[in-house]
Amino acid sequence: MTQHDEAVRIARLFTAAVEKSMVTSKLGSGDDSLHRNHARHEAVAQYLLDHILRIEGELDRLLRMLEIRIEHYPELYSEWKDPASGRRFDHVVDDRYDETEWTSVLLIEDKIDAPLGVGQLHNYCEFLSNMGRETTLLVLHPMRNPLSAGKAEAETLRTEFP
Repeated sequence: MTQHDEAVRIARLFTAAVEKSMVTSKLGSGDDSLHRNHARHEAVAQYLLDHILRIEGELDRLLRMLEIRIEHYPELYSEWKDPASGRRFDHVVDDRYDETEWTSVLLIEDKIDAPLGVGQLHNYCEFLSNMGRETTLLVLHPMRNPLSAGKAEAETLRTEFP
């Protein structure tokens, strides 16, 4: 592949991400242009991550890096909504046995342009504890430590939800 071909491929990828971000359902939930811009930023990031994880071998690399063991077949879902609770996650990786049996092994939340609070993290942990199986939560956030203001509360979560 030439440098020109690679540049065109990357440009197409970003164009598709921007196009998807302009029609995302999240835009309707924003009260003002700032919220809509945040929704667009997250939609672009979600699309790009989804694209990367669907490239052959990339999902397997991520699972190995996070030390998540797959017994059957990893299945990636985007904008997954739990039917029982209604909770939504940006990406979910299931270890799928067949069409009827699956186990979520990784939940990914993109907080690219949104705050992350201890209360929200508590809700994630509570949801995971109710799943009845070991599942990893990966929150992507641009700040090195987005919970620095709530460090004590975050430590309490570690003991409450191992």
